[in-house]
Amino acid sequence: MEKAYWLGRERASLKAARSATSSEARLIHYELAGRYNLNAFSAATSAIDLKASLPHGRTIEPHQIHESPGSGPEPRGKQSK
Repeated sequence: MEKAYWLGRERASLKAARSATSSEARLIHYELAGRYNLNAFSAATSAIDLKASLPHGRTIEPHQIHESPGSGPEPRGKQSK
């Protein structure tokens, strides 16, 4: 999801660069597009690293991302009585 955001920002900057009237504005928009591209690459790499670090067969649901450790439901087989 974060990758899609940064790629959208990159496309918007490239569009703004193409319609810029001055060379300085065009350069700034191209510079921003490059930075957004790097952010998209970084977001994709982080997502891959996160997936690789999970135990095999386990996934993270979107609602679990912002929860603090231990705030979610107990894993199966370890529920308290």
